[in-house]
Amino acid sequence: MSKKTVAAGSWSDQGPSAVAPLPDLAVSGDQVIVSKPGPVTKRAKVDDCPYVIVDCGGQGNCGWNSLGVAMALQRGVSLETAKSDIATTTKTLRSDICTHLKRHEADYRHLWVPNPEETTTTAGGPVPDSFESWCESILRDGQWLCGLALDAISRRCGVKIVVVEERDDGSAFPFVFGPSKSRKPPVILYLRNEHFQLVKRRDGHIVSPRNGKRLLTQRQCQTQIARGW
Repeated sequence: MSKKTVAAGSWSDQGPSAVAPLPDLAVSGDQVIVSKPGPVTKRAKVDDCPYVIVDCGGQGNCGWNSLGVAMALQRGVSLETAKSDIATTTKTLRSDICTHLKRHEADYRHLWVPNPEETTTTAGGPVPDSFESWCESILRDGQWLCGLALDAISRRCGVKIVVVEERDDGSAFPFVFGPSKSRKPPVILYLRNEHFQLVKRRDGHIVSPRNGKRLLTQRQCQTQIARGW
């Protein structure tokens, strides 16, 4: 029985974690530096990268906000409009996932475990002590996004979610949630210092499926994200 942890949220899982090591990544000025094993360091201009990182706000809602904006973008809403409606979108997403969890309790109850690192800050209020109270806590403004909630969102919305978490040592790892056969483009979140941001395709940047797999493998997401295409 393994345990996954994302942003102070943990839960039991029947199978092995979908985690793979990534190259060290550092951003400085107008360059992205990708460190590979050995002495060779490849430098590429940011303009060559098909993705940009979009900050969608914080106050405990960064993960939910980022996902809300991502879902709006997939519906064809502009980034400006999605960010302006972020409070309403996030509240609606929280409510939808809370209802989904209760409706499909049999699929999730056995995956929930108390998190000893949970606080009134991460919970947005009293720390949940049961699956039922955790479901209700999702409705709170400021309640942090956790791994089980990510799993529920991916299932409810039918989309793969990839969280690229940067560690203290500068290494980065992808955590993959959702259906392996989904034909929708994956939603990519960047997690650093307990703060989620949305990784968005650059406007006007077109990547063929073959070249897309090559670029993703070379940069943050490697084959984990490529499999979502």
